[in-house]
Amino acid sequence: MKIYTRDWEGNWTDAINGKPVTFENGFKFDIKYTDLEKYVVTYANVTNVTEMEEALANPDIQTINIMNDFTTDHSIVISKPVTINGNDKTISFEEMPAEWVTGGNNYVLKVYNTEATINGIKLTNSRAGL
Repeated sequence: MKIYTRDWEGNWTDAINGKPVTFENGFKFDIKYTDLEKYVVTYANVTNVTEMEEALANPDIQTINIMNDFTTDHSIVISKPVTINGNDKTISFEEMPAEWVTGGNNYVLKVYNTEATINGIKLTNSRAGL
């Protein structure tokens, strides 16, 4: 499949490499609309802290499903609207850092400057879970 686009002056270009394309007189496109929205993945199934943070960094992910218990050695920051389905799984600190006893980083999950829906999750081994 070839993909073409028009620039702001109306000239046809190859959408992949950006090079101008010249067509013979009378050439017409048979344009078919395909709705690609159904192919956009809006959820992630995560099994560890790395996958969780990758899902939180992906702007398309709206729902995160936690598939098994895992540990973290730092706070997991949630800074976008998201729904987290905990599936009764647990996120625990491997070991609570000594500076957390007196510092302000006492959370397994930190919801920062956004709204999040969090369902059915256990947060353990820290001074504060959420």
